[in-house]
Amino acid sequence: MQSNVISFKIDHSKLKPGLYLHEVRDYGTNYVTTYDFRFKKPNSGEYLTPCQAHTIEHVMATFFTGKFKDKIYWGPMGCFTGFYLVLNGKHDVKEILDSLDDCEVFWKELLESSNVPAKNPYRCGNYKLLDIREGYKAWSEYYQKRTEWGSEYPIIDNCPPDDNYQCDIDYDLKLK
Repeated sequence: MQSNVISFKIDHSKLKPGLYLHEVRDYGTNYVTTYDFRFKKPNSGEYLTPCQAHTIEHVMATFFTGKFKDKIYWGPMGCFTGFYLVLNGKHDVKEILDSLDDCEVFWKELLESSNVPAKNPYRCGNYKLLDIREGYKAWSEYYQKRTEWGSEYPIIDNCPPDDNYQCDIDYDLKLK
C-alpha cells in the first residue's frame, strides 16, 4: 500500500510559501477542513526557528480560537516550514484570508504589550522558548508577501530516482 498521506503527494521541490486548502474530509455527518499555512519554501535551508514556531503557535492558536468557534487545532509542521489549521465544517479560503488582517492587528497589540499568550510555567511546557518579537518577525515576513502566495499544491506522481534519498515506498501495514 502506498502512503495516502496528502503531504507526501505534494512536490516539495516546487512548493512555495502560501495558504493552501490541504483537505476537506467528509465524515458522513460532518466535514473537517484543513489549511496549510506554508511560511517557508521547503528544503531551501531557511526554516522557522523553534522559538518562532513556538511563539506563532501560541499567538495563532489564541487568535483562531477566538475568531472561529469551529477551530479544532492550530499547530506546527515538524519540518519547520509552516502550520496546519484544522476547522470543524466546511470553510472557504476567502473566510480564512479575510481573517488575517485582524490577526495582524492582534500581533501588533501583543508587540506593544510584549506579551505572548500563555507564557508561564503553568500553561506551557517550554515557556522560556517564547519571544513575541521573534515570532512576529516570521509572521510579518509571511503576511507581507501574501500577494505572492501559492494557493494550489504542486502534486508529484513519482519522485525521480536518486541514490541520495529514499523514493516511493510501498507500506505493507499489518493493522488490526
